[in-house]
Amino acid sequence: MSESSPLIVCVFGAVCAVFLSYMLGQRCSRPPPPGPVGWPIIGNIIDIPTTEPQWMVFKRWGEKWGNILSISLLGQRIVILNTRKDVVALFEKRSSNYSDRPTLVVAGQQVGWDRAGVLCRYGDTWREQRRLFTELLGTRKALEQLTPVIEDQARRLLVGLLEHPQDLQQQLYRAATASSLRITHGHEVKDGGDPVIQAIGRVMEDFSEATLPGRFLVDILPVLQYVPAWLPGGGWKKTVAQYQTNVEHFHDLSYRFAKAELAAGAAIPSFFTSHLEPDMTSEEEYNLKWAAAALFAASTDTIASTMATFFLAMTCFPDVQLKAQREIDAVVGTDRLPLASDHKQLPYISAICLEILRWQPAVPLGAPRRSIEDDVYNGYFLPKGTTFMPNTWSILHDSETYPDPFTFNPNRFMPMDGKEPELDPRQIAFGFGRRICPGLQFADWSIFVQCAMALAVFDISKVVENGEVIEPKIEYTTTSISHPLPWRYSLRPRSAKTEALVRQAKLAYD
Repeated sequence: MSESSPLIVCVFGAVCAVFLSYMLGQRCSRPPPPGPVGWPIIGNIIDIPTTEPQWMVFKRWGEKWGNILSISLLGQRIVILNTRKDVVALFEKRSSNYSDRPTLVVAGQQVGWDRAGVLCRYGDTWREQRRLFTELLGTRKALEQLTPVIEDQARRLLVGLLEHPQDLQQQLYRAATASSLRITHGHEVKDGGDPVIQAIGRVMEDFSEATLPGRFLVDILPVLQYVPAWLPGGGWKKTVAQYQTNVEHFHDLSYRFAKAELAAGAAIPSFFTSHLEPDMTSEEEYNLKWAAAALFAASTDTIASTMATFFLAMTCFPDVQLKAQREIDAVVGTDRLPLASDHKQLPYISAICLEILRWQPAVPLGAPRRSIEDDVYNGYFLPKGTTFMPNTWSILHDSETYPDPFTFNPNRFMPMDGKEPELDPRQIAFGFGRRICPGLQFADWSIFVQCAMALAVFDISKVVENGEVIEPKIEYTTTSISHPLPWRYSLRPRSAKTEALVRQAKLAYD
């Protein structure tokens, strides 16, 4: 057989797969949801945006073709849901059919994230991980136990920002990662370039890239996984090999640490150490590693992104910041830092946290779903195996739900003049139905405490150069977990008294 045979076989298989998909699509007389007209065979592949955020493009498409629309990628049907009504109708009211995940060749099968809750197929493994995660993060008792960790890491964040104000996003990422690692692996993050933090940083960058819709053609055309890396169409395998190396490096680092701490009798109680048994098989150990990884994957990058959005918003909207600081001063005073227990007495801080989730969601396109059986919705035929993308950003910028949606306005979540607050964005930003994020309360608590402490201590403002105010640019990455691009800001203690509060906290760690 010639050297070109594998490629010929793969191309032939691809054509057959597309033809079969087309024929199966004819089994119902009802139409699929409308959408942009694609090309023969390849469908809408060239229509998928690569430079502009996909969520914004999908919202525009919805305005043209309808809020439930579809595209075809090499015969694979993808339905985009731009409104909460449609997402709730399918993901919640018909959850038994819409709680599965599609198979992602790169992020799932090749790298291994299909063993973790976030990409795990709907079944026994997912149910068991869901149960464990809920016990760890999703109950009132669990939250009470985790509150000291949340508050401790928030204080450490203040210290980091005081000493390194120019490294805002790095400090935010460190704080989010440190909290997750403490809970999942019992690892206390060290200052000065902790190797586990560095390993997680690489892994989460890989994850955010690998899960972006359309990033890898093999996710649309799985037959390409059989193309050798040296042939045209196989170059993606080199990238995936690096993803695999990075994730295994993290697993090995964290696993060796946990086992060493257990052996020395110095292990901090954590998810990993409480489930690690001396007689576990290699397969059981591997599954435990991925279960722990799922926990930090679901929280680390999203909390870091949300907190970066908070600081960006405070830079851009000084009136909001001033009102929040006045509330803290009136309720908490200036002799201590705000705590989680102050939550109910700080409604405007809570409203800011909600508006951050709505204004620039960390995950603008929700994780995809896969239908298990054929279905009909709104007159459209939805064959089994269809992929569904909830456009979280579009839902959170729906003017019917959130008037003037592009304006940052925490007051929309405050009961004022007899007017009811607008819809709580946590009902959208953290997912839907059976796959809603089990760490919602943990993330909510972490964001509130970090925001409240930062507002109590720091003034975040625009940079002034030569008498001219430098307006920040509100720009975000186009990855699946979206972060603000770096902007110019000024971060200073509000007073000598608030600086002393931070330095006093630092003494506990030195």
